[in-house]
Amino acid sequence: MEGHMRRIFSLLLPACLSLGGIADVAAGPVPTAAVCRSLIANAEHRLKHTADPQQQSAAERLLVLVDAACGAVAPASDAATAAAIVEPTATHACQSPAAGKQIAGAVNCSAGAGGFSGRVTAVASGFGLADGFVGVFNSSGVLQKLVSPASDGNYSATGLLPGTYYANTSPGGFESFLAEGYSDVACPSGFAATSTGLGSCSPANLTPLVVSAGSIRPNINFVLSNNTGFSGRVSSAGSGLSGGFVSVYNANGVLQTFVPTDGSGDYRATGLVAGSYYATTSLGAFVEHLAEGYNDVPCPSGFASASAGVGSCSPANLTPIVVAANTIVPNINFVLSNNSGFTGRVSSGGVGLANGVLGIYNVNGVLQKFVFTDPLGDYRATGLLAGNHYAVTSPGSLTEYLAEANGDVPCPSGFAAASTGLGSCSPANISPIVVSAGNVTSNVNFVLSNNTGFRGRVSSGGVGLDGVVAIYNASGALQKFVFTDSNGDYRATGLLSGAHYAVTDPGAFVDYLAEGHNDVPCPSGFAAASSGVGSCSPANLTAINVSAGSTLTNINFSLSNNTGFSGRVTDAGNGIGLGVGLIVIHNASGALQKFVFTDANGDYRATGLLPGSHYAVTTAGSFVGHLAEAYRDVPCPSGFATSNAGLGSCSPTNSTPINVVSGQITNNIHFTLCRLSESLQVFANGFER
Repeated sequence: MEGHMRRIFSLLLPACLSLGGIADVAAGPVPTAAVCRSLIANAEHRLKHTADPQQQSAAERLLVLVDAACGAVAPASDAATAAAIVEPTATHACQSPAAGKQIAGAVNCSAGAGGFSGRVTAVASGFGLADGFVGVFNSSGVLQKLVSPASDGNYSATGLLPGTYYANTSPGGFESFLAEGYSDVACPSGFAATSTGLGSCSPANLTPLVVSAGSIRPNINFVLSNNTGFSGRVSSAGSGLSGGFVSVYNANGVLQTFVPTDGSGDYRATGLVAGSYYATTSLGAFVEHLAEGYNDVPCPSGFASASAGVGSCSPANLTPIVVAANTIVPNINFVLSNNSGFTGRVSSGGVGLANGVLGIYNVNGVLQKFVFTDPLGDYRATGLLAGNHYAVTSPGSLTEYLAEANGDVPCPSGFAAASTGLGSCSPANISPIVVSAGNVTSNVNFVLSNNTGFRGRVSSGGVGLDGVVAIYNASGALQKFVFTDSNGDYRATGLLSGAHYAVTDPGAFVDYLAEGHNDVPCPSGFAAASSGVGSCSPANLTAINVSAGSTLTNINFSLSNNTGFSGRVTDAGNGIGLGVGLIVIHNASGALQKFVFTDANGDYRATGLLPGSHYAVTTAGSFVGHLAEAYRDVPCPSGFATSNAGLGSCSPTNSTPINVVSGQITNNIHFTLCRLSESLQVFANGFER
């Protein structure tokens, strides 16, 4: 199981890098609960605060992978949590436990919160649909929240400020069903995506939902269909291929859905609108086989990627699948090959290296596939087109070793990354692996080194800390992530000779002030000039000069956690502490500094901060059933520092700063949250009743 988890975790690095350093992960020891929580929270934060579809997609993939690698991260006490989050009653007003909750500088607070509810069902059976999402957007098309229906299909979208909203079912959530926008508008390409062509939705073509203060509007229902589409089988040499995916695109090249193959290789792509579609097998799923577009068109470089060169597919070179309303077209089959490619072994000192990842690229530098090494270090990269290919061991997998391209070319900064400076690789500086049709070349081997680098310990008050250390080169390019062990020790080897910079990850040592070597506060991360106060770069850190064949010792970090603030999150109606929930801390520039959890009693401690002004926000997705707020008493359901988010967004200009003094913990920074299903009434004296 540990090997499997490491393997999954090794896939996280590309996703994280595509998020611009959202989370710090790499293969290695199975991550702790603290690290898992850090990764999950980072991804959820990016999902909330980015409008870029690629970053949202990467964050979604990251959440799935972290969930698989970490499993369920249990709260401190499930029983205590259940007791703390009590169900509101219809008659119980949102009252403060004492003399009243002062409303200071609240934005629309007097209007209270409201929402709507409904049910998602299947059109033919009437059965409720779970395991999907309903997205709620404001009039600007900005996502406000995602809610998941219960097992009977019932959902409730609460905690919305008064105003106009739009809702749709997530295209990727209710598998096999046609995504819809309210009311009854086919929406397979997603919301507010006017450039995506067929099946996109926006406020202009959906029914608005007007939310009133203290009111939950019922019967906002979705009845989804799954009677239009096609089905088939994915096989090779007569055997069905299970556990893979078939991707479905519309005539504009926009992804509509992806569906899994079952144990027999069968799949069913339904929930489509009538029209022409194109289907391909997923590049990453049938890993030993050549990806194809229907009908028998090799497609290893993906769909509709004209810039990808050899092996890319688009509607212009694939056979359309014409789907009529209320019809399932059968026998849209794929027969894949795996007889062209190469094999080899990844080792060090004569020992095979297991659970490593190799990236295979074509002559244009386009990724063709990832393959894994087995327990002996052997790998098999088949399902390739004839021609020249390049292979690189992933910088994020075999973390103690120097990543290489075939032919012993050091490649720690990744492949085809000319902008990353030292240690980047491309077709121009690597010998190609020539693949001929129908042949599998053997002995394409990699012998990796791990004798160059440094090691040290991360501690606080003499106690070792478990977390993540990130290593960068002199150009600011990420070289690798490494984990500290239970004693706080880490080993960063497999580096090129030269200057390097090390930073403890802000998201991993969550109670401590992140630092760059040597004792430079770095809470906003590395090389993040736009992050304002607390960002680090080579210009303000001490270089770690590494010589070939040697490993420096005592590159240590001693972290502090004596500066910050603490408080408690409680239910405004009964004073009970709310756990386990997430609080996000920002600096005066709006840059994320850290996220902390409340315990089972609702208490939290946000330490490891720089002196100065900070802002704290309870997250809308964690304190279930309560209205998210920024300190102090500012309704904040749309998140923090998102000026384009419209209703319910918060920023330093409309929140109360928390002034942090060096070496001190400011106490009593409390949050008193109102229940989403209750009216929030503010009287002339400024207190809630």
